[in-house]
Amino acid sequence: MIRPFALAAMLFASCAVPDTRDGGCEESPEALVQAPAATVRSGDASLPVEIADSDEKRMRGLQHRRCDVTGLLLVNEAPGTPLPIWMCEVFLDLDLAFVRDGIVVAVAEAPPCDPPCESCPIYGADVPVDAVLETPAGTFPLQVGDAVEVR
Repeated sequence: MIRPFALAAMLFASCAVPDTRDGGCEESPEALVQAPAATVRSGDASLPVEIADSDEKRMRGLQHRRCDVTGLLLVNEAPGTPLPIWMCEVFLDLDLAFVRDGIVVAVAEAPPCDPPCESCPIYGADVPVDAVLETPAGTFPLQVGDAVEVR
């Protein structure tokens, strides 16, 4: 007999998002895959992003993701306070843009970090923000001072 949780896990694993850029990609069953829910704009550039607006979504972020990642906007539950980011079990190099009042206040290049997670660096621990934008490295370059709008 298949238990409901096992069935849900199998269905989730079978719904991997294919990566159309290289002809095929399969997400890890541990990945949290969401449809883009907003668009981030800066200047003339725009980017569809997933939204992490709960503790679970912020904690998992882009961990275990490999396919069709455009960006993830982590919304700070307590705007104006730090929202530290780490890269443990993230498989992609990411650019991080720390946003406060619609302006990029800090940026970081963040390479993946393998367990043990305690050895992974923490980014933005001292930066008060409203949100953090995570994008695959080089795909949506932002600089400190850039205006950012979320729609």
